Amino acid sequence: MITLSHIHRQFGNHVIYTDLSTAIEEGARVCIVGKSGVGKSLLMKIILGLEKLNGGQVTFGTYQWGADREDIPSELLSKCGVVFQGNALFDSLTIRENVGLKLDEAHQLPKEEIDQLVVTALDAVGLKRDIWDLLPSSLSGGMQKRVAIARAIIDRPPFLFYDEPTTGLDPVNAAVIDELMLSLALEQDRTSIVITHDVQTVAMFATQVIMLSEEGIIFDGAKEYFLSDPHPEIQQFLNRHYSRRIT
Repeated sequence: MITLSHIHRQFGNHVIYTDLSTAIEEGARVCIVGKSGVGKSLLMKIILGLEKLNGGQVTFGTYQWGADREDIPSELLSKCGVVFQGNALFDSLTIRENVGLKLDEAHQLPKEEIDQLVVTALDAVGLKRDIWDLLPSSLSGGMQKRVAIARAIIDRPPFLFYDEPTTGLDPVNAAVIDELMLSLALEQDRTSIVITHDVQTVAMFATQVIMLSEEGIIFDGAKEYFLSDPHPEIQQFLNRHYSRRIT
């Protein structure tokens, strides 16, 4: 379970959160939504321990920290796979090198075993080994996104984090990524946290929705209640024009 209690974060005089609290159950599929600039990506970094606090406390499984924390234990980060906005693939590395990077840097497995895990990860996201000598620039945006997901899941982490996974993709590829995220979440009852602007991702993927605004969290609950909530900001989000219609 992940618990955020009374989180306060500001940069200089610019306050992002003053008293933010939420809880994410093990196995939940969470979508974090809200307008640009309200701190969605920052919230993900705080959960991962990549951003310091001015106040409050984070509890992530058996780990706990507050404003006076030191470095987050590597054991915690090893349980987390992250798919960054823009994919963050290394242009000069092949697909195989990008996907296997975490394991290559750990120097704990022989190359042959890492190569097999790369194949397994690529297969899990619907990509074949015949692309692994290519550079990322040779692939479409949708394929690059799947490579980034393969890199995140190569060591089968129980927690997956996605930052805007469907941004910039056409509706067909966006739907493929939504389906892939859902299958990976259900595969081993993973806890998945997705930052998104996409209503269809929320409708298809989420079990829990957290909506942020300048005032903090304005919704935190089950998807079914979110989709029918009359709050003006929620309705504005739901009624935005998307080429992928909610079904």
